[in-house]
Amino acid sequence: MYSQAKAEQLAPFEHAVDGDPDAFACVVYAGQLADVVRTALEASFIRLEYDQVCYANLAALEPGQVIALVEALDPMALVVVGRDAASVLGEAYRCQLALDDHGTLLGRPYAAFASFEEDMDQPKLKQRNWALLKTLKASHA
Repeated sequence: MYSQAKAEQLAPFEHAVDGDPDAFACVVYAGQLADVVRTALEASFIRLEYDQVCYANLAALEPGQVIALVEALDPMALVVVGRDAASVLGEAYRCQLALDDHGTLLGRPYAAFASFEEDMDQPKLKQRNWALLKTLKASHA
């Protein structure tokens, strides 16, 4: 029954969701997700032993739809890629997500990045981002 209800709740958002809707973590972004970012995240998720990951594009969604989508996916953790995605989530949940940091969104751990793609060119920022991603695993160990 749960999987059928979840599928019904996610049906209006099938254009915005890619990957396993039952994944441990969901990467949320707004607009385009560069292939280099997706590749880097997937490599990180393998190291963190996440079997599957979900991707959700929040770009064309209204605040109520963002909440409906995130809550229907119900991931154990969120990876917020980019300031636009953080802004969309913050507006929907009426809070401010800390960028380049980790925190919780209604009890759900998140790691939020101002610009994951730009960070990839700087070793020190890559290390910081890796440390932030590891906090998601640690919060559910």
